[in-house]
Amino acid sequence: MSSAIYHPHQAYEDDGGLPRRVVGRIGAAFFALAGVVTLFTLLLPPARPHHVLGVALVALAAIAIGITNWFLPWDAWSRRAALWFVPVAFTLIALHNYFARDEPARFGLFFIVSFTWIGLACPRWTSLPFVPLMVVAYITPLVVTGTSFSTALSATVFTAPVCVLVAEAIAWVGERLRVAQRSLRESEVRFRSLVQNASDLVAVVGPDGTARYVSPAIQHVLGYRPEDVIGTSVFDRIHPDDLSHARAQLSELIHGGGTMPPTQFRYRRPDGSWIFVEATATNLLDNPAVRGIVINARDISERKRFEEELVYQAYHDALTGLPNRAFLQRRLADSLAQATRERTKVALLFIDLDNFKLINDSLGHEAGDQVLSEFGKRLLGGIRCGDVAARFGGDEFIVLMHGTSGTDAALAAADRLAAVLAEPYVVDGHELVITNSIGVALGGDPDDRPEDLIRNADAAMHRAKLLGKARRVVFDPAMYDQAVERLALERDLRRALEHGEFRLYYQPVLDVRTRQPVEVEALLRWHHPERGPVAPSEFIPIAEETGLIVPLGHWVLAEACRQLAAWRTEFPDCAPRVVSVNLSARQFRHPSLVADIAEILTDTGLPPQSLKLEITESVMMDDTASTLDTLCALKRLGIQLAVDDFGTGYSSLSYLKRLPTDAMKIDRSFARGLGQSREDQALVEAMIAAANALRLQVTVEGVETAEQLDFLERIGCDRVQGYLFAPPMPADAAAHFLQTAPRVSGSYHPVLP
Repeated sequence: MSSAIYHPHQAYEDDGGLPRRVVGRIGAAFFALAGVVTLFTLLLPPARPHHVLGVALVALAAIAIGITNWFLPWDAWSRRAALWFVPVAFTLIALHNYFARDEPARFGLFFIVSFTWIGLACPRWTSLPFVPLMVVAYITPLVVTGTSFSTALSATVFTAPVCVLVAEAIAWVGERLRVAQRSLRESEVRFRSLVQNASDLVAVVGPDGTARYVSPAIQHVLGYRPEDVIGTSVFDRIHPDDLSHARAQLSELIHGGGTMPPTQFRYRRPDGSWIFVEATATNLLDNPAVRGIVINARDISERKRFEEELVYQAYHDALTGLPNRAFLQRRLADSLAQATRERTKVALLFIDLDNFKLINDSLGHEAGDQVLSEFGKRLLGGIRCGDVAARFGGDEFIVLMHGTSGTDAALAAADRLAAVLAEPYVVDGHELVITNSIGVALGGDPDDRPEDLIRNADAAMHRAKLLGKARRVVFDPAMYDQAVERLALERDLRRALEHGEFRLYYQPVLDVRTRQPVEVEALLRWHHPERGPVAPSEFIPIAEETGLIVPLGHWVLAEACRQLAAWRTEFPDCAPRVVSVNLSARQFRHPSLVADIAEILTDTGLPPQSLKLEITESVMMDDTASTLDTLCALKRLGIQLAVDDFGTGYSSLSYLKRLPTDAMKIDRSFARGLGQSREDQALVEAMIAAANALRLQVTVEGVETAEQLDFLERIGCDRVQGYLFAPPMPADAAAHFLQTAPRVSGSYHPVLP
């Protein structure tokens, strides 16, 4: 406030105050107008001023000052220059009052006019510094003309506050107006700045869609200049497929008012390409300042591409590019509904690569990925147009066939696909022949569900696996019960390992010449608390597939070594020298196998040469560096290695020569024919001769008769195992057998507990 009082000349033009030229010319106009009015009052009867000539001269002076000031260069001067009007005006007012000698109350009118100009042209509180000058100019003429000082002073006391109030009231109103005007101007500037520089397009259209205004953003959003669009209909460039929806949205907005929710449509650019646009609109037809519909639009083409990519990734497999399980389930639901309406059938082929894990384990996962990628390409190229090939997961694929006539057509399609898929794969220089097992399931009845059809095809595929792989099997309802049974068995198998339901049985292995038990084979048995005994042929394949064979096999090794070490402590003279344990393929390939066995031997205190690992021919024949490395590492521990079930697999002598094996076990199927089949006798004799030539110890399994034992002794067999001597027994029964077995050579008479 003090600044306003002591610096009334400060420029406030930037805050919305009147320009300096306007201020000067208003003052000039007041002077000229006051002079003209004064001259005009001289002509009005009957009142006459005391000195007509003096009043006339004052009026003419005011007119002359006003005219002169009108043409002065106010823009070049400061606002302070205009304040010189005030003392000049007060002087002329005092002279006029002196010559006119009017009533004191009327003298104040001239000062009120002067203060009106101060309030109109200057900031607030500018009037206060001029009050003393105004008092002097008011009192002096009155006193000189004979008015008492007290009367003059009383008139001044009344007039001065009125003048100040008038000036400050006008200045206050002017300031409020300037503030409002400035706020409006700033708001308009902000609005224009936002609209002009916004990345989103802002447009105002009429009820018919004609563009009345578009912001400059249209150039980078849609590629048009504003002048290209104004006056045209926004519907002219909307994609025909989206046009009806866009018109309906605008019509609903016009009749319903409010705001239109975000709407997406395609819009044509000047080069003819289409982009996706998202627009919102607000109905401001009733707003006098707009009288239109305000549209905000943006280009969402990149977002749409990203969304489409996400959808693609959500429904397609990254490795093969085929649809995934989620896509298949949706499409299968649609296909079943269509088949129900059209009274046709839907066929589902569930395809699994046989022994695919061997590729990952031997050649690595990159090689496995190459096979899966090539498999997907072949699968896609081998199906009909309209059918769907999908990767269900891992090495499992599904083909969905529409409009299939029946089982024969589905099997024929499966055979065609199997032939294409079975062609050799070349991966990293390796030529691989990979067979596949296919389960076939048909659906199309009203109560068929996608998950049921997939489950049925899966069950059929597993039956194909159980039947020997590389087969096509059609689903039979009995398979579902078997699948449920298998699932329950798998669940119970996991629980059995945790709850200690497994036991080891031991079957003696005898020296043919001495008839003495020199070895025992540890055999795994499972007594289910509800099912009773479960055959190894039932649970071992499940354990192998699920990976449970690894922890289960570790337990077998540890328990067998612990038991033999305990027997050797309890009855060292009768205890067998060796315990043999079967090693599964999955367990053999486990990276920690060698370290685990070394730890078990250390913990149990069993000498390494007292442990024999029986490994199948298929594992031995896996001619890779890792297989040989593992066998050599086991031999370095001092462990004995035996080829199990010789004669049922490859039966190749070349790998027996190359690999560090110690023994051979001939499968029980050959022992059955001894004494009955010359072919079996010849085969067994040849195998034993080959083993002796390679200095391999030979054990024949399944010996049940004395004739078989005599024959094996004649042809040089080292050891025998079978029910002729003892069945697999629990540890306590096996211990009794070992302690009571005869210790002399000759005919063998079994002593069973």
